[in-house]
Amino acid sequence: AGHVRRIVTEDGIAFQQVLRRALEIVDDCNCDTSCYQCLRNYYNQKIHDQLNRKDAAVFLRPWLGKMVPLEERDESSGFETEQIHREKV
Repeated sequence: AGHVRRIVTEDGIAFQQVLRRALEIVDDCNCDTSCYQCLRNYYNQKIHDQLNRKDAAVFLRPWLGKMVPLEERDESSGFETEQIHREKV
């Protein structure tokens, strides 16, 4: 929870930095599917065979872009919710 509080900021800049760094790590690795330089670690050793850096990159790319707060009103409940809208840069 402490890490989430540090990366979730109103402007989304910290979260975008984390996403860009994660994409850089999986894009720049020279391994086939995964290794200890990109995705593997001791704690996920039971799923090493399921980790794939190319799949991770495909997942991360759509999340990159300027984070813009977007307020939406839920008409059925009458309360406001905030969602994040991503603008491609």
